Amino acid sequence: MNSKFRPRHVMSVIYWRSHTAFTKIRLATESGTQAISRAVTQSLYLDHQTIARYWPHIFRRISWINDTLPGKGWMRQTFVRLVWTSPFEKFYRLAYLPEKRDVFFEHIVTFYYHYPIKKGDVVVQVGASSGEEAIRFARAVGPEGRLIAVEPEQGNLEKLRAKLPKSKFPQVSIIPKGAWKESGILEFYVGGEKEHRIADLAANKLTYEWWGVSDHLDATRYGSVTQVAVDTVDNIVAAEGLDAIDFVSFETNGAELEGVQGMTKSLKIAKRIAARGHVMRDGVPIWRAIEQYLKDNGFRTSVTSEGMVLAHRPKS
Repeated sequence: MNSKFRPRHVMSVIYWRSHTAFTKIRLATESGTQAISRAVTQSLYLDHQTIARYWPHIFRRISWINDTLPGKGWMRQTFVRLVWTSPFEKFYRLAYLPEKRDVFFEHIVTFYYHYPIKKGDVVVQVGASSGEEAIRFARAVGPEGRLIAVEPEQGNLEKLRAKLPKSKFPQVSIIPKGAWKESGILEFYVGGEKEHRIADLAANKLTYEWWGVSDHLDATRYGSVTQVAVDTVDNIVAAEGLDAIDFVSFETNGAELEGVQGMTKSLKIAKRIAARGHVMRDGVPIWRAIEQYLKDNGFRTSVTSEGMVLAHRPKS
């Protein structure tokens, strides 16, 4: 294919894939909406080079269907299955490779977190790590939005500040703390990159499963122990002067539950929350307690196969 961008080529590829899928679907007597969903998603099964080149155009078409379909019911379930669930094992795991994630970031937050990212949004990222995801959020919300990046580990903070200098990203506030259910100072295990965690978790044994791999988060896994300041999301949000939050993300290697429990006032102004809950405390996954806490506070929830709790506040 000619390396020069040609819109007609994009439309031809999408049309050919869509037309073929549409014909097969009609023969299978599927409804028109199902046919449209499947037809558009067929364009996802191109080679990665083509996907990377034309992804913004494909994403816009998928997003249009996402906005058009009802929020729940069989049509929504079919769309989610075709756009995310079915292709994930074959294709979208590539999106977790750093060199490919930029291409698919909007797709991931829209269809995995169920959060259609928009310019001007306010995002709170609890567990910003070294900034790989933070810089994507910062670009996505734009200078008219806000990103509050919460991260306690010193090495990660240095990387965050290097990637997100205030001169280039005035919309970003980096908070050098951990998120917890109360303010204080806690012991903190320091390990490899993205492997740090708060030590003071109420469990004798911490384990997790990730894509079929089982592992532990015992103290022996980490190289050293230090202390970090922790605070509630409520206090962090108040200090930043936020009166509305579009999305809150929790990924803190086992401390997500206490982080969510540190939201009482801020839950009232948060629209959507994604909290990873795949870590098990003495054999019990923490997503159960996270989900119950959010349900008790008026959120509607679902849990992904990876133990991610997705929650949104119903429109009144």
